[in-house]
Order: sequence, then C-alpha cells, then structure tokens
Amino acid sequence: SNLFSAAGIKGLADAKAGIEMIRGVFQTFVGVPLQLANNIIKLGAEMEGAGIRMGALMGDMDAGKKTISALSKAAMATGVPFADMAKGMKSLMAGGLSAEGAVDVIDRTRNAAMRMGTGAEGFNAVIGAVTQLQASAAATEGPLKALEASGIPVMTELAKKLSAVTCE
Repeated sequence: SNLFSAAGIKGLADAKAGIEMIRGVFQTFVGVPLQLANNIIKLGAEMEGAGIRMGALMGDMDAGKKTISALSKAAMATGVPFADMAKGMKSLMAGGLSAEGAVDVIDRTRNAAMRMGTGAEGFNAVIGAVTQLQASAAATEGPLKALEASGIPVMTELAKKLSAVTCE
C-alpha cells in the first residue's frame, strides 16, 4: 500500500495506465529499434540476393553488385522502393535490354517519377508500359496511354518526331 501511494497509484485504473505507459516506453525504445534492425537485415539480404542474381544475368558478379548498389542509391534518393527498382530491372532485361540499357531506362524513369512527384506508383506504371512495349515490339495505343496517364507526354513527343498533330 505504501509503495503504491509513493508511486501515486490510487487504484486499478492508475495501475493499468502505468502499465500502458511502460508498454509504450518499451515499444518506443526497444521494439521500434529492433524492428528497424530487422528491416535493415532483410534489406541487406534482399540486396545481396539481387546482386548475385544480377551478376548471374550479366555474366559478371562484380558488375552485378555495382548495378544493385546503384539501384540502392537511387532508391534512397527518390523514395522508390529498392524492390520495385530491382523488379523493373529484371523485367527490362527479360524483355531484351542489356544491363546498361536497363539501368539507363531505370534512371530516366526514376528521374521522371521524381520530377512529376509520382514516386513508386509512377515509376511502376512507366516500367510496366515500357515492358509492354518491349513484349509487343510495337507502339500500341494501350501502353502509350499508360505512359500518358503517368504524366509523360508520349503522344505529343511522337507527333513532334513524326511532324503530325496528336489527333492524327
């Protein structure tokens, strides 16, 4: 009783509030850092695996690791998740682009998404449209409209190159 009085606990409600406060402090100072450490370890393992897969695709393990390192830095700079960039890289290379060509497309897409403020959603939409174009080997209306919807004026640029107006 004296211990509870000294701690300012007057009843069961105060005791429950104290336990909740201790739980919150524990979660903040122990739980959150542990979860962060776990996420860092998972990302490291994901990046290492991606580096090995990329090295195997490129036929050069060092080049694969450098490519994954560049994607990681780009992900941190733009907020586009690393997993999305790695998936985009894999899709582009599966569609026939060289690793260097895929990195170039990733960089341009990342920069466009950053300028337009669309983040991961815009990045994924553009990569999806580019891979559709690769698969069809022709510029069909569907993927071009997807690029337009992402904020990239594809039709206008094509019209300029073809000396036509967009309604043609």
